[in-house]
Amino acid sequence: MANNFSAREYCRQHLSRGEFVERKVRSCPVVASLRSVNDALTKLTFQDNTTVSEIAEVIGRDISLTARLLRLVNSVFSGLSVQVTNIEEAIFFLGLRQIRQMAMTTRILEEMDAFMDVDIEQSSTGYWRHCIAMAIMSREILTMANGVKDDDQYYITGLLSDSGKLVMLHTFPEELKRSLEFNEATPLAHLERERKEFGFTHADLGALYLEMNNISPEVVETIMFHHEPEKSENAKTLAAGIQLADILARYAGCYAGFESHRKVEFGEWENMGCWQMLLGSDKVGGQYAKASILRSIENLPSLLHGLME
Repeated sequence: MANNFSAREYCRQHLSRGEFVERKVRSCPVVASLRSVNDALTKLTFQDNTTVSEIAEVIGRDISLTARLLRLVNSVFSGLSVQVTNIEEAIFFLGLRQIRQMAMTTRILEEMDAFMDVDIEQSSTGYWRHCIAMAIMSREILTMANGVKDDDQYYITGLLSDSGKLVMLHTFPEELKRSLEFNEATPLAHLERERKEFGFTHADLGALYLEMNNISPEVVETIMFHHEPEKSENAKTLAAGIQLADILARYAGCYAGFESHRKVEFGEWENMGCWQMLLGSDKVGGQYAKASILRSIENLPSLLHGLME
């Protein structure tokens, strides 16, 4: 069954100033990479007869992407006796999935930093560190729960899940500054405080913005409900995966940008509805999932170092 979710219609029905909020969001910069996620490199890596040299040639046209690729492979495989300096070797070590998702990350990071041109004492580094950690953990969690068929979608949804905070930075900077003073116990409580104080949330803004940039309805619905997946009609599983990834990223020390930080205790996530929905019904499977997730958390620092520094 096709997903026909519309963030625009949802906000008009549920927000007292839905049309005003929508007009404000339309003033945001258009990010070209959101309209063309399936670019030349993505298409190339999905073709069965593509050679590594062809992929390397496409990557080599982008200086920033090449630098990130080599930094990432030398960070992740720090035990190698010599550094990898060749794109084809890097592709061999990382694999096509990692290359494709890194390309998406690079373009989106660079283009969406246009939102940061606002007078506020916040660095984009912490924000993007959390988003990339969410992308990585979303991919791992949802692959375990659903299989690998949509792992690019899992990754990109995690990466974009907090895009509403950048939209708020651009459209409602005073409200964002006020939200920095919130000291709520959980991300959901922070969301509810936004709703009470402003009449909208960063999830509303992010979903509206992504819909305006032609992102699929399933991803838009997931972003809308990534802190409250039980409200989603068509994307509960995906939204639960993003909610769980958010908690695990915080546990790993990758806190969300533009809000106060609260330490997540070890194992806290196992009592959450999102864990039970995705991984908690099977005790044996749950133990396997827990071990796999902890390994992913251990690997986060090297992945983030390679992608961001």
